[in-house]
Amino acid sequence: IPPTPQAFTALEMHLAEASAPHFEPFKASFHFPEMLKALGPKYLVVTREDDEAYCEHVVLDGELIVGRGDPRDDGRKYLQLWRDGDDSRVSREHCRLDAGPMMLIVTDLGSTSGTRYTPTPRHKKGSKIKCDSLPPGRALYLGAYILTYKLGEVPPTPTPKGPKKGLLSRFSRSKKSGGPQA
Repeated sequence: IPPTPQAFTALEMHLAEASAPHFEPFKASFHFPEMLKALGPKYLVVTREDDEAYCEHVVLDGELIVGRGDPRDDGRKYLQLWRDGDDSRVSREHCRLDAGPMMLIVTDLGSTSGTRYTPTPRHKKGSKIKCDSLPPGRALYLGAYILTYKLGEVPPTPTPKGPKKGLLSRFSRSKKSGGPQA
């Protein structure tokens, strides 16, 4: 069964009921503060393979559609990956990220090039995924973009050195002005 937000909600409820008698001892242990950190804010560090200076941070909260196409006015949040006109390896609606209280679920939306995990020595280009959970510290590869999943407070975005060549707009992009709009 592929992971879904509803399946994880049911799993979380079962785990809460089963762990209730053990919660107080665990709360007193040294593991508890680390778990709280893991349940806190989640974000993506967005970089590019071909530009070391390019770096953006995107807070994850609920569903986020990632792609190169223009965001629609349908109430969903979009992360538009756009640089110098187009990256044809990123589909218009490439993948969906569902950030729940305990994990991040990644679903490829039928992209042409696929959504890939962090490369490993065995899989040089990384493994293609259809729908899977993404643990903290792992990265997704969409064309030249690298989206690394992180936990904790979002650090300030580094100031780029030199003129910014690309555009990363969290939720929308205006065709008229050419600039990002929230």
